[in-house]
Amino acid sequence: MSKIILKTLSAIGIVFLIVVLFGFGQMPLIEGKHFFNKYIDTEFAENYTPEKFEQIKTGMQLEDIIGLIGKPLQKKKNHKDGTYIKYYYTSDGKLLHDAKKKGRSDYGDFAWYRSAITLNSENIVVAIDKGWSYD
Repeated sequence: MSKIILKTLSAIGIVFLIVVLFGFGQMPLIEGKHFFNKYIDTEFAENYTPEKFEQIKTGMQLEDIIGLIGKPLQKKKNHKDGTYIKYYYTSDGKLLHDAKKKGRSDYGDFAWYRSAITLNSENIVVAIDKGWSYD
């Protein structure tokens, strides 16, 4: 009789532990990388890939960049005098945009991969910004 009670309590304890661990596993990683799809919350420009972006080097011309990875998602003047322009090839919030398109308010928020280049007034790459952002 005591073996049956012990086995029953063990089974209940194991089921409880599984439920608790499953619950913790469902909690989103606050601004962490998604386990299965690291780019899940990163919006890419049309022809952009991280592999193509790795080929960009300082000193390259804008026309070469556009030929390689296409047009950016957005561009902004970097200084008050407008001598530098930053081209953004990725952005945050892909999951939010997808949820809004589907009329949903639930979405996850994960780390995103940023990729941007800074060009001088002669359209030459002077800086490359790439890496993970946890914001």
